[in-house]
Amino acid sequence: MEAQPHEISCTCGHTYETALTVNWCPKCGQKIFETAKERRNHKINGYYMYAVIGLAIVALAYFFFQLIIIPVLSM
Repeated sequence: MEAQPHEISCTCGHTYETALTVNWCPKCGQKIFETAKERRNHKINGYYMYAVIGLAIVALAYFFFQLIIIPVLSM
């Protein structure tokens, strides 16, 4: 079941027809969302990815110090 084409307007003023709910503006390159709910979900997913990447870096740093730096310095 395909979505029906509809017009989407960007903040730059460009209007075009698309069947997708999330798309990139061909004029300015900004991401355009059909609803506010999709915009909010995109923002939450971004925060989630930053948190996961940050926690991975912290975990790697912790294990690096615990397994390499501390034993080498205690010799």
